[in-house]
Amino acid sequence: MAKTTPKDAVAQQDSAEQAAPATETPTETKRELVKRRALEELVVEVMGGGSAFSRDELMAISSFDDAVRLATEVHGSVAYADQELGDGFALLSKDQKNLLCGVPLMLLEWKFRGGDFGNFVTLRVIARNPDGSVSKYIVNDGSTGIAEQLADYQLNTGRVGGMFVGKGFRRSDYEVEINGETRDASTFYLDTSKA
Repeated sequence: MAKTTPKDAVAQQDSAEQAAPATETPTETKRELVKRRALEELVVEVMGGGSAFSRDELMAISSFDDAVRLATEVHGSVAYADQELGDGFALLSKDQKNLLCGVPLMLLEWKFRGGDFGNFVTLRVIARNPDGSVSKYIVNDGSTGIAEQLADYQLNTGRVGGMFVGKGFRRSDYEVEINGETRDASTFYLDTSKA
Protein backbone atom coordinates (compact mmCIF):
# COMPACT_ATOMS: atom_id res chain seq x y z
CA MET A 1 0.00 0.00 0.00
CA ALA A 2 1.43 3.40 -0.99
CA LYS A 3 2.07 5.86 1.82
CA THR A 4 0.04 9.05 1.79
CA THR A 5 1.96 12.30 1.93
CA PRO A 6 0.48 15.31 3.75
CA LYS A 7 -0.10 17.01 0.40
CA ASP A 8 -1.96 13.98 -0.97
CA ALA A 9 -4.01 13.68 2.19
CA VAL A 10 -5.10 17.30 2.13
CA ALA A 11 -6.03 17.00 -1.54
CA GLN A 12 -8.22 14.03 -0.63
CA GLN A 13 -10.13 15.88 2.09
CA ASP A 14 -13.46 14.68 0.73
CA SER A 15 -12.59 11.17 1.83
CA ALA A 16 -12.11 12.45 5.38
CA GLU A 17 -15.75 11.67 6.09
CA GLN A 18 -14.58 8.13 6.80
CA ALA A 19 -12.45 9.43 9.68
CA ALA A 20 -13.51 8.58 13.20
CA PRO A 21 -15.05 11.73 14.70
CA ALA A 22 -13.84 10.73 18.18
CA THR A 23 -10.35 12.08 17.39
CA GLU A 24 -11.60 15.29 15.79
CA THR A 25 -11.49 18.34 18.02
CA PRO A 26 -14.65 20.51 18.11
CA THR A 27 -13.08 23.37 16.13
CA GLU A 28 -11.05 21.25 13.71
CA THR A 29 -12.26 21.15 10.11
CA LYS A 30 -12.14 17.96 8.07
CA ARG A 31 -9.24 19.40 6.05
CA GLU A 32 -7.30 20.20 9.23
CA LEU A 33 -8.02 16.72 10.63
CA VAL A 34 -6.73 15.00 7.47
CA LYS A 35 -3.64 17.21 7.45
CA ARG A 36 -2.93 16.56 11.16
CA ARG A 37 -3.28 12.79 10.75
CA ALA A 38 -1.02 12.76 7.68
CA LEU A 39 1.62 14.77 9.54
CA GLU A 40 1.43 12.43 12.53
CA GLU A 41 2.06 9.47 10.22
CA LEU A 42 4.87 11.30 8.44
CA VAL A 43 6.63 12.20 11.71
CA VAL A 44 6.82 8.53 12.69
CA GLU A 45 8.20 7.64 9.25
CA VAL A 46 10.74 10.49 9.15
CA MET A 47 11.94 10.15 12.72
CA GLY A 48 12.52 6.42 12.32
CA GLY A 49 15.38 6.80 9.83
CA GLY A 50 18.99 7.85 10.28
CA SER A 51 20.69 10.93 8.89
CA ALA A 52 21.71 11.21 5.25
CA PHE A 53 25.01 12.65 6.51
CA SER A 54 27.83 11.01 8.40
CA ARG A 55 29.02 12.40 11.71
CA ASP A 56 32.31 13.44 10.06
CA GLU A 57 30.49 15.32 7.27
CA LEU A 58 28.39 17.21 9.80
CA MET A 59 31.42 18.02 11.97
CA ALA A 60 33.30 19.33 8.89
CA ILE A 61 30.73 22.06 8.15
CA SER A 62 32.46 25.34 9.00
CA SER A 63 30.72 27.76 6.64
CA PHE A 64 27.39 28.29 4.96
CA ASP A 65 29.02 27.40 1.63
CA ASP A 66 30.11 24.05 3.13
CA ALA A 67 26.49 23.35 4.09
CA VAL A 68 25.21 24.24 0.60
CA ARG A 69 27.89 22.07 -1.04
CA LEU A 70 27.09 19.09 1.21
CA ALA A 71 23.33 19.43 0.69
CA THR A 72 23.88 19.61 -3.08
CA GLU A 73 26.12 16.52 -3.05
CA VAL A 74 23.57 14.47 -1.13
CA HIS A 75 20.25 15.83 -2.47
CA GLY A 76 21.26 16.86 -5.99
CA SER A 77 20.18 20.47 -5.65
CA VAL A 78 19.08 23.02 -3.09
CA ALA A 79 15.36 23.81 -2.91
CA TYR A 80 14.44 27.42 -2.14
CA ALA A 81 11.61 27.69 0.40
CA ASP A 82 10.19 30.90 -1.07
CA GLN A 83 9.81 29.18 -4.44
CA GLU A 84 8.84 25.68 -3.29
CA LEU A 85 6.65 26.42 -0.26
CA GLY A 86 5.90 30.13 -0.34
CA ASP A 87 3.12 31.99 -2.09
CA GLY A 88 4.94 35.25 -2.78
CA PHE A 89 3.67 37.00 0.37
CA ALA A 90 6.09 38.33 3.00
CA LEU A 91 5.15 38.52 6.68
CA LEU A 92 5.18 42.15 7.75
CA SER A 93 6.49 42.72 11.26
CA LYS A 94 4.69 44.95 13.74
CA ASP A 95 7.34 47.63 13.20
CA GLN A 96 6.88 47.53 9.41
CA LYS A 97 3.16 48.36 9.35
CA ASN A 98 4.16 51.98 8.75
CA LEU A 99 5.08 50.93 5.19
CA LEU A 100 1.36 50.59 4.45
CA CYS A 101 0.29 54.01 5.75
CA GLY A 102 -1.02 56.16 2.89
CA VAL A 103 -0.49 53.34 0.33
CA PRO A 104 -3.40 52.00 -1.79
CA LEU A 105 -4.18 48.48 -0.59
CA MET A 106 -6.29 45.56 -1.70
CA LEU A 107 -7.23 43.36 1.25
CA LEU A 108 -7.39 40.12 -0.66
CA GLU A 109 -8.65 38.13 2.33
CA TRP A 110 -8.59 38.05 6.11
CA LYS A 111 -9.10 35.40 8.76
CA PHE A 112 -9.56 35.66 12.52
CA ARG A 113 -7.47 33.40 14.75
CA GLY A 114 -6.88 32.78 18.43
CA GLY A 115 -3.41 33.36 19.84
CA ASP A 116 -1.47 33.32 23.10
CA PHE A 117 -2.32 36.99 23.69
CA GLY A 118 -5.91 36.96 22.45
CA ASN A 119 -7.65 36.98 19.10
CA PHE A 120 -6.11 38.57 16.03
CA VAL A 121 -6.73 38.89 12.32
CA THR A 122 -4.39 37.78 9.54
CA LEU A 123 -4.68 39.73 6.28
CA ARG A 124 -3.30 39.04 2.81
CA VAL A 125 -2.59 42.52 1.50
CA ILE A 126 -1.55 43.72 -1.95
CA ALA A 127 0.09 47.17 -1.87
CA ARG A 128 0.28 49.35 -5.00
CA ASN A 129 3.76 50.85 -5.19
CA PRO A 130 4.34 54.34 -6.67
CA ASP A 131 5.91 52.79 -9.81
CA GLY A 132 2.79 50.67 -10.44
CA SER A 133 4.32 47.41 -9.23
CA VAL A 134 2.85 45.56 -6.26
CA SER A 135 4.13 44.21 -2.96
CA LYS A 136 2.40 41.29 -1.25
CA TYR A 137 2.24 41.09 2.53
CA ILE A 138 0.77 39.06 5.35
CA VAL A 139 -0.24 41.37 8.20
CA ASN A 140 -1.29 40.28 11.69
CA ASP A 141 -3.26 42.65 13.90
CA GLY A 142 -4.93 42.11 17.26
CA SER A 143 -5.66 45.70 18.16
CA THR A 144 -8.77 47.77 18.66
CA GLY A 145 -7.89 49.20 15.25
CA ILE A 146 -7.73 47.01 12.14
CA ALA A 147 -8.89 43.80 13.86
CA GLU A 148 -11.91 45.50 15.39
CA GLN A 149 -12.81 47.30 12.15
CA LEU A 150 -12.73 44.06 10.16
CA ALA A 151 -14.54 42.06 12.85
CA ASP A 152 -17.41 44.55 12.81
CA TYR A 153 -17.47 44.61 9.01
CA GLN A 154 -17.41 40.82 8.75
CA LEU A 155 -20.20 40.42 11.30
CA ASN A 156 -22.36 42.92 9.41
CA THR A 157 -21.67 41.71 5.86
CA GLY A 158 -20.27 38.18 6.02
CA ARG A 159 -17.41 39.27 3.77
CA VAL A 160 -13.88 38.03 4.43
CA GLY A 161 -11.96 39.79 1.67
CA GLY A 162 -12.01 41.84 -1.50
CA MET A 163 -11.74 45.28 0.11
CA PHE A 164 -9.95 48.25 -1.48
CA VAL A 165 -8.44 50.71 1.02
CA GLY A 166 -7.41 53.74 -1.05
CA LYS A 167 -5.27 55.37 1.62
CA GLY A 168 -4.00 52.21 3.29
CA PHE A 169 -3.34 52.20 7.01
CA ARG A 170 -3.53 55.10 9.42
CA ARG A 171 -1.44 55.17 12.59
CA SER A 172 -2.58 56.60 15.92
CA ASP A 173 0.17 57.27 18.49
CA TYR A 174 -0.46 57.67 22.21
CA GLU A 175 1.03 56.95 25.61
CA VAL A 176 -0.01 54.09 27.85
CA GLU A 177 0.86 53.32 31.45
CA ILE A 178 2.03 49.76 32.13
CA ASN A 179 3.09 48.78 35.66
CA GLY A 180 3.49 52.42 36.61
CA GLU A 181 5.68 53.16 33.60
CA THR A 182 4.59 55.40 30.71
CA ARG A 183 5.34 53.97 27.26
CA ASP A 184 4.69 55.04 23.69
CA ALA A 185 2.14 52.93 21.82
CA SER A 186 0.53 52.86 18.38
CA THR A 187 -2.66 51.45 16.93
CA PHE A 188 -3.15 50.99 13.20
CA TYR A 189 -6.49 51.50 11.48
CA LEU A 190 -7.77 51.08 7.95
CA ASP A 191 -7.89 54.65 6.65
CA THR A 192 -11.53 54.96 5.63
CA SER A 193 -11.24 58.48 4.21
CA LYS A 194 -11.96 58.81 0.49
CA ALA A 195 -8.92 58.36 -1.74
